[in-house]
Amino acid sequence: MTRKFTVFFLLFLFLGPLAAESFREANLKRLGTLGFRVAPSLPVRADRNLRPKEEIVARLQ
Repeated sequence: MTRKFTVFFLLFLFLGPLAAESFREANLKRLGTLGFRVAPSLPVRADRNLRPKEEIVARLQ
């Protein structure tokens, strides 16, 4: 049982990031075909660079 778990765990560690990357690429490609402009290199904390919500709402009216 321990050997099976170890093999599974090692496969998970190796294949997990590969599966996540292919899933991400497929989603970016699908969004691109739908007309979305995808910016995959946005910083995680990009909200500080956004305009205040009130200003965005005022511009849309």
